[in-house]
Amino acid sequence: MKTQAAPASLLASVEALLEQALQLLEIQRAAQQAPQPDNGPQSNELMDVKQTMAYTGLTDWSIRNAVRQKKIPHVRVASRIFFRKRELDAWIAREMNGGG
Repeated sequence: MKTQAAPASLLASVEALLEQALQLLEIQRAAQQAPQPDNGPQSNELMDVKQTMAYTGLTDWSIRNAVRQKKIPHVRVASRIFFRKRELDAWIAREMNGGG
């Protein structure tokens, strides 16, 4: 009987380990299938005024006024205005340090 008890407890341990492994695989699969957060524009990606408003928290008027005064780095394509994230980040850092 002792020989049967040892394999039964071993079998129970193996089953418990398999169950834990399956749970971990399910968690990993769910994490891979979950939608990834949007980290916003990449550093060289162009953003329009609306995207720049969302990114900076500035109003439409503030952004367009800064463009008119050539205070904010921007690119014009025909009549549209675009901004690069990395240039905005540098501009914001300068503005926060009191420069312009």
